[in-house]
Amino acid sequence: MAILTNKTTWSVTCTPLAAVLDSDGKFEINTVPLTAANLAAQQALMDTLESALEALTLGVVEKRSSAIEKEINTGLPSSVALRGAKWKLNIQENGGNNRTSVLTIPASLIAGQLVTGTTQADFSTTEWTNFKSAFEAVAKSIAGNPLILQGAAYESV
Repeated sequence: MAILTNKTTWSVTCTPLAAVLDSDGKFEINTVPLTAANLAAQQALMDTLESALEALTLGVVEKRSSAIEKEINTGLPSSVALRGAKWKLNIQENGGNNRTSVLTIPASLIAGQLVTGTTQADFSTTEWTNFKSAFEAVAKSIAGNPLILQGAAYESV
């Protein structure tokens, strides 16, 4: 089976811990192949997803890499941003085999983002509405089918 997508990764700088040399996390998705014809449009969609991602993490979204790497921020987070505190995203492929899978966003920002009394993300907040829209505009399965964000939950390990 031919791979019809490119992989795009955002690196997130988390608070360094003495016992952990690499305390950075990442958020990674498949996207449509980047071409000269769609590069500007795909970069704009990824910029929108990047902004939505920044609204859901305490970490510093440091850079994005795909066919072209873009440095976003440098430095350390302004507050504690632990890699193990993360958003666990439940996604489903739309079309094809309708597989479900999980992605994570490190150093989750949870203030005002949870359904009261639960660890579930409140998709009615502006941050989650923006992220869901931006994610679904960019993310593709390895077969090139759209991915749908079904839900998200806070997890700390």
